[in-house]
Amino acid sequence: MRTGGAPGTLEFWYFDTVMDDGSTAGFNFFTRPPTELAGPLKPRVSINIARPDQRRTREVIDYRADEFSASREHCDVRIGPNHASGTLVDGFGRYEINLTGKETAANLVFRGDVPAWRPGPRDGELKPGIVFAWLPFIPYGSVEGTLTYDGAVHQVRGTGYHDHNWMNVNMTKIVAHWYWGRAYTQKYRLVFVQVFGRPDALGRAPISALLVARDSSILLGDFGQGNPLTLREADFATGPGDRSYPKALDFDWAGAQGRVHLALREPKFIEWFPVGAGWYYRWKSELELTVDLNGTHAVDRGIAIYERLLLH
Repeated sequence: MRTGGAPGTLEFWYFDTVMDDGSTAGFNFFTRPPTELAGPLKPRVSINIARPDQRRTREVIDYRADEFSASREHCDVRIGPNHASGTLVDGFGRYEINLTGKETAANLVFRGDVPAWRPGPRDGELKPGIVFAWLPFIPYGSVEGTLTYDGAVHQVRGTGYHDHNWMNVNMTKIVAHWYWGRAYTQKYRLVFVQVFGRPDALGRAPISALLVARDSSILLGDFGQGNPLTLREADFATGPGDRSYPKALDFDWAGAQGRVHLALREPKFIEWFPVGAGWYYRWKSELELTVDLNGTHAVDRGIAIYERLLLH
């Protein structure tokens, strides 16, 4: 735990999965609701499961402050009966989560296949006085265990991701919207981020991040404001909440080490819900990847899981 849970701070531990049976799932352990930083500690968990046929169940459960605890030494978070724990071994993460809702449950073990990555400043301070930290402990890994839904326990295995986030500012005060995602092919694993801040808080240049790994070796790790990652959006449609979204995204990175291109197409909704005055969307899409880095040349296809958070 990095914040201590004081008023004015937010901290959350996030996990997501893509299972071999076609199901997807995402889980959060929050110190408080993301748009309610001013109040006292109000721990919350969220469970989001899309079945193989893409029917969805989302549960958000709030708990009392005395039902929350978290270690400052390693990941050991408890919110009511829900638990996340784990650590790094030689730079690779191993984490276990157990969550129980009214209709769903999850008991999963995550094992990192790509080493943990620390983008940006160690303390997460983006600007003087603004802490907005993001630490992917498992940029890409395997996951196995059980998901419970429709009154039955399902044995599952697939790929997984885990990160830890903490901040001392309400996101709505500094962020207009963002894209965040992870993608993978048979050999390549990627994490990509583009945060569009409010100009009065973070300036006009987006904050971007790109991680590219081949198997378990990181080829590129780039993070910063105004760095070489660019985004093109096209083929707009109308989504829930009457908000538009692009059905075609192209991310391009070019620098001294070479070039990377991600083309995301055919997005299928995994989940959507309002966030204050904005909306959160998450999709699974097709990926076409071109890598030309440090003598490595490849064109490959795979899948991407990505989100768009609109805060205004």
